[in-house]
Amino acid sequence: MIVLTVTAALLAWKGFYTAQTLGLTALALPATLIGAQVGMLVFRRLSDDQFRVALFGLMLFSGSILALRELV
Repeated sequence: MIVLTVTAALLAWKGFYTAQTLGLTALALPATLIGAQVGMLVFRRLSDDQFRVALFGLMLFSGSILALRELV
């Protein structure tokens, strides 16, 4: 969290944020917070083995999507 906060502050200091960027960030923030809460609820209900399998499955899925995007 500290790294992300420092990065955001440095980007703001360097002038990388525009009105459009801030508007889109504000638009995405509620969905991000809701997704984080849902993720924590799911994480609490999984055993370590179930979490490991879910993590590997998501990594395989996202890697496959990236590979397919490069091939098409």
